[in-house]
Amino acid sequence: MLILTDEYNSDYYVFGDYIYFRIDVTNPGTYTIDVEAEFGSTAGSVMFYSLASDKSYSGKSTYLMEGTYTVRLSTSGPLSRIKVKYSYEADYNLGFYGVTNDLQDYKVINIFLDIDEEYDIPIYDIFNNSKIEIYDFSINILQSSIISVDGSKIKGIKGGSRSIYVTLFEAFTKKVYTLKLVNVYVEDSSTAIEIRTFKDLLEINNNLSGNYVLNADIDLSGIDWIPIGTIQNTGMLINPDGYTISNLECSETRCGLFEYIKNGYVSGLKLKDININALANEYGYSYAGGIAVGIHSSTIYNSSVTGIINTSSDAGGIVGSNSWGQIINCSFEGSITVSGNVGGIAGGIVGSNTTDDRDPGISGNVVKANIVSTYYAGGISGRGRHYGGFSNNSFEGTLDGLFTNEQFNN
Repeated sequence: MLILTDEYNSDYYVFGDYIYFRIDVTNPGTYTIDVEAEFGSTAGSVMFYSLASDKSYSGKSTYLMEGTYTVRLSTSGPLSRIKVKYSYEADYNLGFYGVTNDLQDYKVINIFLDIDEEYDIPIYDIFNNSKIEIYDFSINILQSSIISVDGSKIKGIKGGSRSIYVTLFEAFTKKVYTLKLVNVYVEDSSTAIEIRTFKDLLEINNNLSGNYVLNADIDLSGIDWIPIGTIQNTGMLINPDGYTISNLECSETRCGLFEYIKNGYVSGLKLKDININALANEYGYSYAGGIAVGIHSSTIYNSSVTGIINTSSDAGGIVGSNSWGQIINCSFEGSITVSGNVGGIAGGIVGSNTTDDRDPGISGNVVKANIVSTYYAGGISGRGRHYGGFSNNSFEGTLDGLFTNEQFNN
């Protein structure tokens, strides 16, 4: 790691009239190279050679992206007892200006990794339709124990999720874009907390940011279920071996396996034969979703729910309400009924929905259901602001409501 101080004593070697040394740049910016020596030498020409891209940059003051560089330096005097001196500015010189996230026609991608699995992010392919000429790029990520990053390659280290951003330098307009690039999910069942019983499920309430793995079938018959996570759940629940949680019954005002998931991840979960009859509160409202009443900036992936959901206001087969989250490759089979005179939103996957046009959003889901609502009935989404991020979903069944659509109602 390059430690930015006033002076830097580097290991170097001399070949001909040049000094060569190597630096690791972790912060993109303008690097100015100079030298001090006992015999009064000063810096002559400076060249930076990127080990990752085979590009070279000349000049004593040069903008460098994140990466490893070999520096070739000439001096005007003797090469003995040399001391390299440099300064650094975190700005966008060399004609680049501003920072913006206003770039259209690209999609954030999801990457699902196992421990030690690697993936090379296809950066140029992701931005192929954005009509910009990429001069250079830098992948930006804060220190993370979940993944490692080397150039465009990432590697799973520990179970968890992380979003990665990229800085793009556009060749012609000289604009600088900082954008969300990928969502990474690393599944590690070997270190996750085992869930094998009803009591284990309840224990999640004591550590809502933990990583869990379902390792047995669980039958919830005869239990009046109170949803997990009454505030938020920032952790992960995975089910790589396909176990089932069956016969969930709930008669609370807010019903689902979880109440609210924020910045969390659920993968491979199977809920079978749920029976939800959410009771209206004093104002006439009740809410339900098979896996969660609501999610925010979370991902539900490759999961399924079968059964019956009844509420007085909002309901979804997988999630009741989604705010900027993703529901991908999931399925619901059964019936959903919203019978009250308030709210009145029912959807096969999600009741009310808000998604980003760049994220995968609501995609690859399958619904086979009878859906009834006093107002909005949608085969996939009851109602919402979808902004794109809605694709490859299918619905089979019946819809009954004042406003109906096999995909979604705006």
